[in-house]
Amino acid sequence: MERSNGCCQGFLFIAKLLSFYFVSTWSSDRWYLFVTTSIAWQLSHVLDGVVLLVFNPEFLRKFGKQTKVVKFDVTSFRQI
Repeated sequence: MERSNGCCQGFLFIAKLLSFYFVSTWSSDRWYLFVTTSIAWQLSHVLDGVVLLVFNPEFLRKFGKQTKVVKFDVTSFRQI
């Protein structure tokens, strides 16, 4: 589980750096620069937190697999 966490976070880090240093140079439009630098940087931080929560076993135990099984009996009334 820890290797998956590190692999996902490493992939996000590489994607963030590629977007910041290489993809942002493909155009000189200021909105394109804004999206590929600032928004991509912030999105990577948000996704890093999501990865941390998804792979956290304590968080999953508390919130992840919380299903309740409800059992009830059905009684039918028939008149004979």
